[in-house]
Amino acid sequence: QRHFDKFNPKKTRFISHNEMIDQKMDIYELICSSRCVVTGASSSALDALMTGIPVITVDMMDEYKEIDFIKDGTIIKLIGTCP
Repeated sequence: QRHFDKFNPKKTRFISHNEMIDQKMDIYELICSSRCVVTGASSSALDALMTGIPVITVDMMDEYKEIDFIKDGTIIKLIGTCP
């Protein structure tokens, strides 16, 4: 929890998959320079967890509940409903 107390929206950057490819970004460098990773159920969540970086998964339709690292509570999970 201590990592999320320092959240600053002005220092937040959301990077799409297309942006990563277009700009030839290295996912591992991005993860290592991050304070937190927000994803769905991507393997980047596991990469972040292995380096000790907190992960938030966004699962608006509650589809990822059976994925091990989500099911066991290793990460913070946000769920919701789609209209």
